[in-house]
Amino acid sequence: MFLLLYLTFYVFYANSVDLFEINEKSNIDNLRYGDVLVKPHRYQSISDPHKLSAVIKEKGSNRWKNNTLYYILSPQYHPEEKKAIVEAMLHLETKTCFKFVERTTQKDYLNIRKEDGCYSYVGRVGGKQLMSLSSGCLYSYIIQHELLHALGLEHEHQRHDRDKYIKVKFKNVEKGKEDNFDKISSHLIDLYDQPYDFKSIMHYDSKAFGRYDWNKRRKLETMLPLKDGITINDNIRLSELDLSKLRILGKCPKTASESRFVSKGQYTKVEEDDSCYDIADKCYQYLCHVDVYRELIRKYCIKTCKLC
Repeated sequence: MFLLLYLTFYVFYANSVDLFEINEKSNIDNLRYGDVLVKPHRYQSISDPHKLSAVIKEKGSNRWKNNTLYYILSPQYHPEEKKAIVEAMLHLETKTCFKFVERTTQKDYLNIRKEDGCYSYVGRVGGKQLMSLSSGCLYSYIIQHELLHALGLEHEHQRHDRDKYIKVKFKNVEKGKEDNFDKISSHLIDLYDQPYDFKSIMHYDSKAFGRYDWNKRRKLETMLPLKDGITINDNIRLSELDLSKLRILGKCPKTASESRFVSKGQYTKVEEDDSCYDIADKCYQYLCHVDVYRELIRKYCIKTCKLC
């Protein structure tokens, strides 16, 4: 019985993947910050490509007209894979005023393909705009991460004010990966007066791009919170601040369902998103009360185990 439980959760736990680790196997010249595509001509036009930011987001030219993203899904996807992508879109639609519509003849659209990783441009770049979601990327939190890039959001840990909230331990970063922690200049992004969000789906985990310590037999931490009691985890659900930023970005009308923020100095406590769904593909009720899997259950099977 124990072996059965172990094997079940071995597959189950494997579902927690980091998109930047998937992308490490790809060889794309204009890929930056783990999963952000940049225009090749912009990449070549500056002396230090590591200082390149993806999109100047305060410009209206990279906004999606009428908050509508037209898209096509590659025929490479199987029906269940298409369903996963569309469900991630629908979840964003229910929480914001953005819409995802299948393209007919529109000039600007997302060309969602099963390439060799998980990556996207930030904002609208015009024309046929590639977004890659390979088979290893088809989890709701990864799909939503890339969709938020396409809508215009950057990584949370690259905010220009991030040093007030986290310490990046560059000595623990894998050699050659330091540029993934570049701060994006204040004249390139607008924070909309939103507090730093450790729970953002756009925030990488504490060991992102960490080098492996063979003595300790683990990856080293690359990001540490500056305040006690805070952890930087793999965030697999949209936070309420993620949704708040999207609503500001899209100038969405306020709704009664929006959560209230309780400010405490530099840090902000937010009510959790009211979404209630399982992250894992297979959740079983008989595992809900097995102590050894308690933490995994709370992270991946909250609906099946009635934790939300």
